[in-house]
Amino acid sequence: KTLQECISLLESSEQYFLELFLNQGLALDEIKDHLKINRGAVDMRKGRIFQKLQDCFKKKGFLS
Repeated sequence: KTLQECISLLESSEQYFLELFLNQGLALDEIKDHLKINRGAVDMRKGRIFQKLQDCFKKKGFLS
């Protein structure tokens, strides 16, 4: 439930990235090809999204 709430706070492009990575199980190189961006951009986007999720969980009291 909390994960879904935190994901809903993300931008639609970030939600799409998570859909590809987590739900569809695409490798980062496959996402790179799908989004037509370089691997460094994929890594930065993933890191930024996961940081936002971590911050959301902290605000909700799940992480310290």
